[in-house]
Amino acid sequence: MIADEYFKICSEYGISNALIVDKSLSNLRYAYVIKHVFNKAIFVVTKRNEIDNAWSIFKTQFSNSLHWSWDIRKIKSVIDNESRLAKILANSKEIAPIVIQLETLQDQPQETIKQVINRVYEKQGATRETELLSLPPYEAGKVDTTAVRTASMYQARQPISSDHAHSKNIPPKFEKTYSDIQ
Repeated sequence: MIADEYFKICSEYGISNALIVDKSLSNLRYAYVIKHVFNKAIFVVTKRNEIDNAWSIFKTQFSNSLHWSWDIRKIKSVIDNESRLAKILANSKEIAPIVIQLETLQDQPQETIKQVINRVYEKQGATRETELLSLPPYEAGKVDTTAVRTASMYQARQPISSDHAHSKNIPPKFEKTYSDIQ
């Protein structure tokens, strides 16, 4: 019933393809529920340098429902909890997420995405590469039937590139405060 309602909402937005990407900061917390509702669900976990991740969360203006994102101690707690959960799920045969490192994605985007897509097909029992690699880029104003637009996708403030990676733009005071939290 939940899956039917989800697909009904997707169809109302013009989404008709079978491949749906849904990203949320809390998806891992509900991994077993998601897997139960969508038995073909595949999880991709993106690991990131911890201090870069903390700074990104802190400087992003999330919606009112994420009050923890404005408190350095709470950010540290959430990151620690999510890391522990990702390790537990990595050992779960039912969930077994595909894990990628953000810095690798930044340095080698085409190769990393190709590996992720191949892993998705392997998990579904297929061996061929997908035509997703050759899809035209998104064009403003055109209806895109391959994606559901969610609030989280508009939170990106800068493009993925190695220029913004590797802790070089983090204020020293933030880094020290974060590092001192036990």
